[in-house]
Amino acid sequence: KREHFQWNMDIWGEPDVTAEAELIAAIFTLLDTVGLTRGDVKIRLNSRALLEETLRNGVLAQKPEAFAPLCVVIDKIDKIGADAVVDQLVDPEGAVGLSTESAREVVALLEMKDLDEAAQAAPARSPAREQLQRLFELLEAYGVREQVGFDASVVRGLAYYTGVVFEAFDAGGTLRAICGGGRYDRLAETLGGKPLPAVGFGFGDVVLGELLSDKDLWPELQREVDDLVFPFTDQERRVAIRLARQLREQGHRVEVILDHPKLKRAMTDADRIGARRIWMVGPDEVERGSARVRDLETGEERDEALPA
Repeated sequence: KREHFQWNMDIWGEPDVTAEAELIAAIFTLLDTVGLTRGDVKIRLNSRALLEETLRNGVLAQKPEAFAPLCVVIDKIDKIGADAVVDQLVDPEGAVGLSTESAREVVALLEMKDLDEAAQAAPARSPAREQLQRLFELLEAYGVREQVGFDASVVRGLAYYTGVVFEAFDAGGTLRAICGGGRYDRLAETLGGKPLPAVGFGFGDVVLGELLSDKDLWPELQREVDDLVFPFTDQERRVAIRLARQLREQGHRVEVILDHPKLKRAMTDADRIGARRIWMVGPDEVERGSARVRDLETGEERDEALPA
């Protein structure tokens, strides 16, 4: 698993939480499509803007520049625990440098699982709180509100997030995050582009695959090959390639053996990939202008003309 495939979905140019609502709905559309039920996956959602407003109105009032490194630390809370987070927040050599009392106040904020409770800790007339409340109203209209909950511990450690952040987890809580994302309104500007609001998420294949396997929903994906073309040596390869091209132009799904196995192994490979026919192109076949074709289901063989 040193390599994985990732589906990214982003909306550029829209500053309103209508973009977040559309993306979260798209996540559940994908989950529906692969056969998961609405109870199988939950999204945990927070706002870094709300957290920033709250902390800069409180423990970070005198050091607002510490917010970004603070997010990096508190993003580890699920992995290292609350006490270790406190230790890192109070570390005098660290980038945050809070008192123990202030650090424990931060951890207490992260334990909030109710938006109304978090709103009470925020400054009056908090724009971030109003955005979150509107977002949940939009999610209700999309029909996914029951699968999305507020969780103040979701902050995502990457420094470029500026607003709503979210992560999806299996309902049983046994796997890592299935996907995650959020708003990053200043990223384009930071990289030298024009100011442009944006929000998006990344959806990896590994954890989703594990969840599908756990639910017995992983499909059996067969390699569908009609014809396997087997040149015996490099002397027959150009003829074999022309044959494969001709078959593909006729709509066949074709593989060409690229190395130099013995015929027995070529037959084994054909059976392994589920090919219907194997086309054997050796020096005798080239000389007489026809390939030997074996039907791998019936075992019958016949000769077919090679392309000129």
